Amino acid sequence: MAEQRRDEDVERDDTSPIPLEHTSVFQTYAPPPPSGTPAQGPSAYDTPGHHSTFAALSSPGAPSGHATQTAAPSRTGGASAYRAAPPRRRPRRSGGVLVGALLLGTAGGGAMGYVAGQTAQQSQEAEPRVVAAVPAGNGPTTPVTAIAQHALPSVVFISVGTEGGEGVGSGFVIREDGYIVTNSHVVEGAVDDGTVQVTFSDGADMEAEIVGQDVEYDIAVLKVDQEGLPALAFGDSDSVLVGSSVVAVGAPLGLDNTVTSGIVSALGRPVIAGGGGSMSYINAIQTDAAINPGNSGGPLLDLNGTVIGVNSAIAQIPGEIGGQAGSIGLGFAIPSNQVEHTATQLIETGTSNHPIIGVMLDMSYSGVGAKVLEEGAGETEPVVPGGPADGAGITAGEVILAVDGEEIQHGSHLVIVLRSHAVGDQVEVLVQGADGSERTVTVTLQGSQ
Repeated sequence: MAEQRRDEDVERDDTSPIPLEHTSVFQTYAPPPPSGTPAQGPSAYDTPGHHSTFAALSSPGAPSGHATQTAAPSRTGGASAYRAAPPRRRPRRSGGVLVGALLLGTAGGGAMGYVAGQTAQQSQEAEPRVVAAVPAGNGPTTPVTAIAQHALPSVVFISVGTEGGEGVGSGFVIREDGYIVTNSHVVEGAVDDGTVQVTFSDGADMEAEIVGQDVEYDIAVLKVDQEGLPALAFGDSDSVLVGSSVVAVGAPLGLDNTVTSGIVSALGRPVIAGGGGSMSYINAIQTDAAINPGNSGGPLLDLNGTVIGVNSAIAQIPGEIGGQAGSIGLGFAIPSNQVEHTATQLIETGTSNHPIIGVMLDMSYSGVGAKVLEEGAGETEPVVPGGPADGAGITAGEVILAVDGEEIQHGSHLVIVLRSHAVGDQVEVLVQGADGSERTVTVTLQGSQ
């Protein structure tokens, strides 16, 4: 319903906590900014083009218009530290980077041969000693080795072609009958007239169709006409702990079959990614595993080899907005519980639902918390009649200070916190009235459709 969608359609405002950027990876927030700086206008998608520090991780070059996903700037007024990285053009399989590496190896080998020869001539030993070379690959395996062998056959390289060019990203199989999960921003350019091609680790190429996408959760589901595919299982992202070891698999900078590792460096990081009116709200898992443009849509796995997140955004150093972002040890993944729920909805119905409370938010409010508009916009009331907030006694002009004990920094933060729950969940909401008094009410989250 249009009225119900209003309160979820809250744009990433200029009061975002932390700036981040997508990877055909998406963005996240920075730490909560100080209050006092006005945010942008009231409606969620009224002000496209924010400069965020979150970058989308799809490889650069995608013509979708979602080339640079941007997160909201901080309350201080400065550019956000996170922005979506533009999709990268798919490199030739025998690209110059790899060839260059081989040439360097050859040159290095020649130099070492010369040095070794000179040393042998100067040796005082009567007879040379021969040391047997250790065969490559004979070292002990590690947990990452096992996870890589387990996950690589399920991870795909995604190439999106449109009239404007080509972009790449990552994805992974979630069902053996051909269903694949990726980021919405990875395939956005192919929604109308483009094509989506997936390549498996064994080199097999298949054309894929878009089953459905949820831009606001940055999740899309693809389908290939193939049975018996190796699928990755979802883990419980609610049980993930800070410091846990994780492995990321994908195609950073178009280099498919790439594995990186690190730890979970933070949980529940609020992230806003996107641009041009196409915004995503993520309560993200933060990791220091190397994440780069092209990693978007690939899995973040725990040491059991189960998916705990989908890589979506990377942070960008403030002042570098406009340039190509790379890994600086701050990557962000959509939690697996959210991904699994949304993907299931997309497979079953082609659409998905978002939890809402039925209010319109004043995005220009600069105080702490999220303020309900004092007056409606057009025919829409500030508090939707008969909606969850109305039923709980929340009225126009009141300020929402916390949800289930989590302090709310601003309007966009409220949207992220609510969307980390499911439709039908009950949440405890701390509300401040116009007279400054505070009360706690119970609100049952309603679906946006």
